[in-house]
Amino acid sequence: MGAGDGARGGAAGRLADDAVVEALVDGTTEGVTAGGQCRVWVSGRETCHGRVECGRHTVYGRGSSSFPCEVQGAAVRGGEDMVTATDGDAAFRVDSGAGTLTVHDDASGPLGAFSVSARLDPPG
Repeated sequence: MGAGDGARGGAAGRLADDAVVEALVDGTTEGVTAGGQCRVWVSGRETCHGRVECGRHTVYGRGSSSFPCEVQGAAVRGGEDMVTATDGDAAFRVDSGAGTLTVHDDASGPLGAFSVSARLDPPG
């Protein structure tokens, strides 16, 4: 599980990977369960755009979701901590080098309050 499709790396920094959901906390988002799979897409250089789909739900990346990021080789790291009440979308953090992904939101988001932590395969 967690095997990526190989679309990583490069100067512009791209990540496309399957993630295994390790935990779902503070929410009961139907279709997003521990041990389930999520698809993760990230692209960009200093400002990245991302999308995370878990089950039938887009948990991050509706519309023009973006976040500050840095690219080091094939690794992409970045995120933002603002939730829907602050900036209109969930908070998001990714570190593909460390293999970590977190997404969380408050009750004002379309899925209500939730927190997802996922494991990514490291780039390489």
